[in-house]
Parts: sequence; structure tokens; C-alpha cells
Amino acid sequence: MEIVFIAGQSGAGKTTAAAALEDLGYYRVDNIPLSMVEGLVNQLRQSSFERICVVIGGYQLVSDKLDLRGFFHDLAAKGLQVRSIFVCADDDELVRRFKITRRAHPFDGELGNALHREKSAIYRWTEFFELVIDTSSISVHDLKERVVSIFNQDRRLHYLNISFVSFGFKYGIYKSADNVIDVRFLPNPYFIPDMRYQSGLDDQVYDYVLGHELTLAFVSQWREVFDNLFTWYAQEGKSYVTIAFGCTGGQHRSVSMARYWSDTYRQHTGYHVFTHHRDVRPAAENG
Repeated sequence: MEIVFIAGQSGAGKTTAAAALEDLGYYRVDNIPLSMVEGLVNQLRQSSFERICVVIGGYQLVSDKLDLRGFFHDLAAKGLQVRSIFVCADDDELVRRFKITRRAHPFDGELGNALHREKSAIYRWTEFFELVIDTSSISVHDLKERVVSIFNQDRRLHYLNISFVSFGFKYGIYKSADNVIDVRFLPNPYFIPDMRYQSGLDDQVYDYVLGHELTLAFVSQWREVFDNLFTWYAQEGKSYVTIAFGCTGGQHRSVSMARYWSDTYRQHTGYHVFTHHRDVRPAAENG
């Protein structure tokens, strides 16, 4: 039996992630006390449910008595496949969402203070979660799609899921990355008038970046690094890894790199590859 725990900041997407799993056939339970989970599992084992999704309320993570590592370990020792998602977002984005929905934050008080108190209380647990998703710059649809892509059994979960991401440093680092690679040393198409307002999704820009001698040296050396890294991740049992490439504005160089490596590893039968261009716009303004 598989059990997936979903936790995170209020407004960051716990409900959306849980809904995605529910659509995949998971038995969903919201805000159940963790002390009752084992009893729930025993009951469901007598039914036809083989997959459970449990949304952990923020207040449970505040408790000083909570031993989340031990809790997950005990469930695994009882034969459960324990998986976990932690969703988070920037304060500005959370404020925007709360203003749109007009919901009250579970932590009383002024919204900014409530967000700070919750974040201070629950972020200590992120290291115990298998997947941490920063939803600041992704839509509800994108979050659902990512959860489905990872947990859909038809995709064979024992494969390594690799996400190649592009972003612009001027808009902030990509916080959910396992590895961040600065590619601002590569040739910049921004300074070529014909390509300034294009992106790495355009073949002219892509071919320019990949055709440079420095880029060829970079991808040649990093191919061995990535081959080893992904092999070691898979051997260690890791289900997914996110590699983020950053340039100045997230339009040209980083997009070209995310595109190149996605195409390269998408041909590998042992990997599921996903691509996300966080900051790319139809009319690029920065390289």
C-alpha cells in the first residue's frame, strides 16, 4: 500500500496537489490527526484501496512533540510505501492568492505576520519530504500536471524523473532546484538585434548558442557529470531531480540549455524528462 503525505504553507497548493492524486484514484483524507493514520491504514487495508493521500494541516507541523522522521520510518517499517510532498511559495504570491480568495489564514492575525509565523514553524520539516515544490511561478494546472506526471503509475515510478528548468537571475533563483547552474558565461544573443526579442525556443537563438565553441565545450564536459549524477541518483532510489539553468533574464541562454538537455535525455529509456521555462516570454527583453 502506498501513502502520500502532503504538507506545506497555507495557500501554496496542498488542496490542488491532493485533488490531482484523488483524480488518480488515491483515497484522500484531509487534516486527519497523524495519530489516527495507522488506524486508517488498517481499515483501508481491508478494502480495495491501495493508495492513500493524507493532507497534513499546518498546525500539526507546529507541535514540538512531532517526530516526522520517526513517523514516516515507522509506517515504512509496517510495509507501507511512504511518499511525501511539501508545497511552498513566496510571501508576495501567497498574499496575492489570499486577497483573491478572501480566505482567512489559519494562523490568526495580520496576513503578513500569519505567513511569517507559519513559515517559521513548518519550514524545519522540509528536509524530511521527498518532493518540495515551489508554486510561486506555476499555475494550478501546472501543479496538477507535475503531480500527475510523478505519481501516475502508468509512468512507472521506479524511473528517474528529471526536470530541466530555465530561469532568469534578475527574477530570483529557482528555489526548488536540486542543482543550479549559472550559464551567464555563454554567448548572449540579446546583443544581436535580430535575436534580442526571441528566446531559446526559437531555432535561430538555439542554434546560435549551441553553435558556439564555448557552449560545445560546456555540454561535452557536463554530459559526463550528468550521466554519472543521474545514475547515482537512480541507484540511491531518488525518484526525481531538478536541474535549473540560470542566465540574466531567463530568455536566451538558460532556455537553450534546458531545451538541449531535455532533448538529450529524453532519448534515454530509463528517464522521464520534463521541461519548464519559468521566465520565458513571447517577446524576450533580456538575455
